Amino acid sequence: MKIREEYIIKKVENETYLLPTGQAIASFRHGVKLNDVGVIFARELEEETTPGEILGKLRKMFPEVPAEQLENDLNSFINELKSVGVIGEEPASDYCFPEEVQRYYNIAGLTLFYTGPESLIFENLEKYESRDVGTNYDQEINVYFYDTHSFKIGKPIVRSTEILIYENMTEFGLVYT
Repeated sequence: MKIREEYIIKKVENETYLLPTGQAIASFRHGVKLNDVGVIFARELEEETTPGEILGKLRKMFPEVPAEQLENDLNSFINELKSVGVIGEEPASDYCFPEEVQRYYNIAGLTLFYTGPESLIFENLEKYESRDVGTNYDQEINVYFYDTHSFKIGKPIVRSTEILIYENMTEFGLVYT
């Protein structure tokens, strides 16, 4: 478990918050005000971890605090973050991704290079299909299927239940979920 990528720990004046960014703001996600111990808990949850691993670190940091109290405080904190959607178990995908094909099409003087599922190609395009033209094409169309919870090709800009828009060093991408 970990804090979702669209959240950051931010100090504003003398207070520290766990705040939504990007699409999480547009989706009216909640922020959480953190006390000093909450900041420690949140820092531990910035990376993938388990409550047991965090508890072990906390016992070393606070040997004077009874283990039961640390465990109760940690569980309360985790439950609060889950209740407002800051952390959560990502659903496993059992979706079977379609097999990709690559096709070249010559349409109205333009050469298109398509990579994606064959099922998305219109039957009428067959008459425009051409032989391998190497890298001499005018437009590239790539269709990928990803489980967006494990999608790590770039930084999410907009994420909803229907679409993910991301950016990386070379491109912007649009992923339908």
